[in-house]
Amino acid sequence: MNSIRLRLLALLLAMLALAALVMGAVTYRNVLAETESLFDYQLRQMALSLRDQGEIEPAQAGALADSELDFVIQIWSADGRAIYASRPHDVLPTRALLGLADVQVGGQVWRAYSVFTGTRVIQVAQPRKIRRKLAADAALRSVAPLLGVAPLMALLIWWLAALTLRPLQRVAGAVRERDSQSLAPLP
Repeated sequence: MNSIRLRLLALLLAMLALAALVMGAVTYRNVLAETESLFDYQLRQMALSLRDQGEIEPAQAGALADSELDFVIQIWSADGRAIYASRPHDVLPTRALLGLADVQVGGQVWRAYSVFTGTRVIQVAQPRKIRRKLAADAALRSVAPLLGVAPLMALLIWWLAALTLRPLQRVAGAVRERDSQSLAPLP
């Protein structure tokens, strides 16, 4: 009797663990992809929101600079003259690839979005390393509930297996109490 119960529990718990792993992996991967897409959208929106802005004087640009931001915004006139930079950045290219692009800069990969508005080029860039960390954190937070639910499901499986096998346990007990010559029906 215990061997049937143990085999059943082992198989059901293994199936639960496999299902949790597959669900966790698929969820993690989907959240990473969705977060990357969201970050690309954010780069586009930042660049497009700046297209109608006027030229910013260097004295005013200093007040807007924030070293805590992980974005770098650069704006050039159509003739290549720098109009604005959110913070000085020596290694980002002074020429932009229009649209979304991965830019290799000094051993670090940046995700950049650049748009030409007719009179200026606007580029918004963010280090890939920061994007990956933010996306991985979001994906882990979305998978974390599985860690809490899996032990509860294991307990539920154990309880249901015991409940389901209880009639078989009663029959086995009745057989143990009988002598070898008894032909009476089992309850």
